[in-house]
Amino acid sequence: MPERAGACQYSALGLNIFYGMETEMKKTGISVLVLGAMLLCVPQAWAQAPKPRAASRASKMHPSKDKPFEGEWKTCKKNKKTGKMVCASHFFLQQGKQICGVWQELGKNDAVVYSGFLQAHMEPEDFRGQEGADYMAQVDFACSKDGESILFFNRPICENGSGEVVWQRLEDKGLVETTYLGVGKCRNRQVVGLMSGLNQYAFCDYTVFDYLHKYRHIYPKKRKELQQLPWMQQCLNGQAPANVVPSD
Repeated sequence: MPERAGACQYSALGLNIFYGMETEMKKTGISVLVLGAMLLCVPQAWAQAPKPRAASRASKMHPSKDKPFEGEWKTCKKNKKTGKMVCASHFFLQQGKQICGVWQELGKNDAVVYSGFLQAHMEPEDFRGQEGADYMAQVDFACSKDGESILFFNRPICENGSGEVVWQRLEDKGLVETTYLGVGKCRNRQVVGLMSGLNQYAFCDYTVFDYLHKYRHIYPKKRKELQQLPWMQQCLNGQAPANVVPSD
């Protein structure tokens, strides 16, 4: 803003002249001139002040392109009996093609939250997955903390008597019976969906939109909590878990 910069320079010059020619001027006159110079320069300083980085805001609305599955993915619905909102969140970390973390799903009728662990790997870009999904990942291992859920209704309880995590291997049974994670954009929101197999519908129509999990930035405290899971580093490194029971 050249004009504004010039105005500030002229104000400073005027101040010097003022001191040279009006040595007997009252202090109130000097104060008025100084205030005028300040008012001219403040807008310029405001314009040059650093603005919030748009990239920082965008990173909280969308996952990074190199880790499209990483983040918190949240969904909520109202319990018909109590009228209260019940929410469930997936928490995933991603390293390369490996996706590891905690899954949560809401029950169909009573808004019960089912949860457990999963390990998955991202499919290559040329993989023909669910129509409309930007990225697909096949779930390799899963377990349930509750022993039942919509998708993992017959998976073993995650922890055995000694506190170790017990996994079930989810075999590749073809596109229509293999469990997948899909990430895509629906109604201008980045969402993830757990799918028990691919079908003829578009990704956003795979299930009611409200039950798809919307992306949220994962906070450092939760990230640290995930990193401290005893099996997390093994999963991120692409190593198969030790305690695996046979598939269905």
